[in-house]
Amino acid sequence: MSVKDTFLDTANNILGWKRKRKDKPWISQDTLKLMDVRRSLKKHKSHTPEDSQAYCRAKAEVQRQVRQDKKLWLEEQCAQVEQGLQQNSTKHAYEIVKKLRKEFTPKHGNIHDELGNVLSDLDDIKARWKRYTESLYEDKAKDSGHASGDNNKEATMPILTDEVPTNQPTNQPTNQPTTS
Repeated sequence: MSVKDTFLDTANNILGWKRKRKDKPWISQDTLKLMDVRRSLKKHKSHTPEDSQAYCRAKAEVQRQVRQDKKLWLEEQCAQVEQGLQQNSTKHAYEIVKKLRKEFTPKHGNIHDELGNVLSDLDDIKARWKRYTESLYEDKAKDSGHASGDNNKEATMPILTDEVPTNQPTNQPTNQPTTS
């Protein structure tokens, strides 16, 4: 046994082992213990159906506990933000919000042409975006066959009183068919 191993073994015996938690501070110690139990059950889940069921129950319990821990942690963080804002400590409140906010990660979706083929060449992708944005600005009136003068005339005509709906009750109920 080397000096390093002896030192680490002694430190582990005296101080105990502590798990590193960098990215998920909301997980409680009880949940970590449940995760250890689940991990031990996972090794034996393929032996018998009872072991498999025990693993499934442990897995569900860990997921339930993690969701509950995260919910409680977020509520505590929101309470700290509200407290900071009530005490006019906006710096503290905004630091917490910044910590909670996730960094922007763009989605890398594929660009498809009009036929549905995936485009991989940069020039093809640029040309597709150009066609797409041009299609957004095309005049829909030209495509439908209306003359542009008719549309302008129709847009400038005043609204008639017959076109405005009123809240006057009608003689017949609206949910029953009319009889003639």
